[in-house]
Amino acid sequence: LIITNFSPSVLRAVLMYYLVIINRRFNLYLSSLDIVSIIFIGLLIYNPFYLENLGFALSFLMAFTIILISPLLTNKNNTFQVFIISLSAVIITLPLVININHQINLLTPFINIVFIVLVGEIMMPLALLSFVFFPFSYFFNFACKSFIKLSTLIAQFFCINVKFPYFSIYYSLIYYGLIIILLMIYKNLKRRYLLLGIIICFFSCFILFNSVNPFLKVVFLDLYHGESTVITYGFKTIIIDTGDGKNNEVTNYLLREGIYKVDYLILTHNHNDHNGEAGLIISTVKVKNTVMSLYDPNNYLYTNNIHLEKEMKINFNKMEILIIPPFFDYPKENDKSLITYIETDIKMLFLGDIEEDGEKRLNEYKFNVDIVKIAHHGSKTSTGESFLNTVNFKYAIIQSGRIKKFGFPHQEVIENLKYYNKIIYRTDLNYTITYKHKRFFTMNN
Repeated sequence: LIITNFSPSVLRAVLMYYLVIINRRFNLYLSSLDIVSIIFIGLLIYNPFYLENLGFALSFLMAFTIILISPLLTNKNNTFQVFIISLSAVIITLPLVININHQINLLTPFINIVFIVLVGEIMMPLALLSFVFFPFSYFFNFACKSFIKLSTLIAQFFCINVKFPYFSIYYSLIYYGLIIILLMIYKNLKRRYLLLGIIICFFSCFILFNSVNPFLKVVFLDLYHGESTVITYGFKTIIIDTGDGKNNEVTNYLLREGIYKVDYLILTHNHNDHNGEAGLIISTVKVKNTVMSLYDPNNYLYTNNIHLEKEMKINFNKMEILIIPPFFDYPKENDKSLITYIETDIKMLFLGDIEEDGEKRLNEYKFNVDIVKIAHHGSKTSTGESFLNTVNFKYAIIQSGRIKKFGFPHQEVIENLKYYNKIIYRTDLNYTITYKHKRFFTMNN
């Protein structure tokens, strides 16, 4: 316990061991299920926040699973028992594992058999021997290194990974409800096959509903440094900028939402806080086209790189996109930003980091839009009176980041927007901002 700093999963095992001894010593007649339940309730009373600990959840899920399926495994050979327990572990922990890794390996039940045998027959005996007789520590150390290498090898070459979007609490309840019903009707062959069919349909619908968004959804992500906006409509996905890539925030969002294909990745300009995660996104999900300005030197593998010299128009079924490149090679990198105009259920304008010189490009367009993603995180070098008199809009979105030394957004910009009666949403106050069903959703509402 001390070595593991009282890890909840180890604490569960230790308490269960001692409670089993007490149960036998004093003839308490507690079943295994009673013992696990007492420990579960007791630990939650001691620390309710254990519910947020993945080790705690996985440990108790496995304990309950093994206890419940044990009666079904009587008179079965050891290999079959290990396989069924391993398969049950995958099935029961599926929502949690998917929410952690965004995918599952279909070969896991078979691979677990190998690891269970190795740990039980080799690693544990060597660990005990090295504890009692020090010279055996050399063999134990060699076994540990070999075990790690084998794990790495299997992870690389023995996997059939299936990607899944995030399992919400509602989907998880439906899933576990179906599993409980399946166990209840286990002996009824016809009903069992019927329910298995329902479970397969459930997963098919789950993937389909999370992969297709029949309504427009615009997500202005709250990133630590930089900005990124993800737009989905039907089968189409557009990403404008990626942030700096800290903690892989955009990639994790895409996987969590079940977005595995991006039609257009628009990188407004060559600053790390706007394209820092582009490489990871392109290598993780399929990105058909990556759009940059003519003055952006980057070229990415596994995607169609488009360097714009003149305007580009994209027409989807219910969406029209106009991308305006810089007129020339501006002295400042920010003014080389691509300007993106999107017209669908609403009209939106994305300005990258353009400053006052770059904003002059807007003069000939006289845009009348609903939403403007304010330039340069709300810096005072942008969003001047000339811009506010040129572009007519209602909502201002400021993706400020969370690095305080930059001082974004500047108070002068906020005051200018308020003077022109703009409704302001800020990621530093409202966190991730989502527009769908013709309204805005934030953490605050």
